[in-house]
Amino acid sequence: MKKTKFAVSVYEGLKDYPIEKNFEYLNECANLGIKLVFTSAHIPEAGNIQEEIDKLASVIEKNGMQLIIDVSKPMMENFVIPKCTYALRLDWGFNDDDIVELSNTLDCNIELNASTISIEKLVKLLEKGLNPKKTRMSYNFYPKPFTGLDIYELIQKNMVFHELGFTTMAFIPSLINKRPPLYKGVPSIEAHRYKPTYISTQELIMTGIDEIGIGDAYSTEEEILEMISCTADCIQIPLVLTEDVPLNVLKILNGPHHSRPDQSPYLIRSSTRSKVDIEPKNNGKIKKYQVTVDNKLNLRYMGEVGIWMRDVECEEANVIGYVPEYGYDLLNLLKPGTKFSFMIEGKKDEE
Repeated sequence: MKKTKFAVSVYEGLKDYPIEKNFEYLNECANLGIKLVFTSAHIPEAGNIQEEIDKLASVIEKNGMQLIIDVSKPMMENFVIPKCTYALRLDWGFNDDDIVELSNTLDCNIELNASTISIEKLVKLLEKGLNPKKTRMSYNFYPKPFTGLDIYELIQKNMVFHELGFTTMAFIPSLINKRPPLYKGVPSIEAHRYKPTYISTQELIMTGIDEIGIGDAYSTEEEILEMISCTADCIQIPLVLTEDVPLNVLKILNGPHHSRPDQSPYLIRSSTRSKVDIEPKNNGKIKKYQVTVDNKLNLRYMGEVGIWMRDVECEEANVIGYVPEYGYDLLNLLKPGTKFSFMIEGKKDEE
């Protein structure tokens, strides 16, 4: 199974990001294992930032990291590409011939805008000689609320990009420190703007994305660790308990679990089952996204965990909690046969 790469972002020439703080942040990120750093060389408010980028590049290179730089054609005329550059993200001003030439002549990769490029345009570029081995696809991030992409659109795009041989990258926001000028977060997926970091990261991993970056700066150490801890090997599903769960049932919930490969449209069934004695309680009406453990009325199925994807009437399963709204897409993306665990978020009455 492929391993997702992770990135952070830094910005130059803005009062929120003094160069000394950028240096400190990069050193901290390197110590946490981050290898990719995104920045922009054409922020209108920042002016000419070649000197600052060169200084950042020296720190990045010293830490064994690589740089992704967002560039436009006008600023490229006098721009010197740092040696530690992993990719140039071609933002605007580049025609087809420019793109094809850069993909075949630069030492680093180029990135095209995955959010806006059409498949027809991409095929045309390939026919003109675009080098897919040196070309990557990178989704925009969206500072303005309600303008980000839908995750299911990204899934469809990713499938095509991967079929054509391209790797893909997308961004999640920081929930703590947000980038100016709007300070509203910079996600690629609109629904990620206020979701927990581990949820947004996992959803992107489940779409097949190859690289994930936090677009805001400065993200916290906790957010970075939360992001890099996510893998496709075991999906963490948030769970809010609505019952005082006995220890034997809590042990069942702690898993780990595997969703059955023969998944029903009614529920996600865990293939893990425990021999425990569970009396009927809080059963009968079950709502979509509630989590249950089968009681003794279900005989040999007693102890089986289910996450319900439809409203049903069922006396044989006890409701013990629910998946909060920010976990809905995670459930909808969960493929049959996937290993998962529960991230217990606390206990409260269901709203």
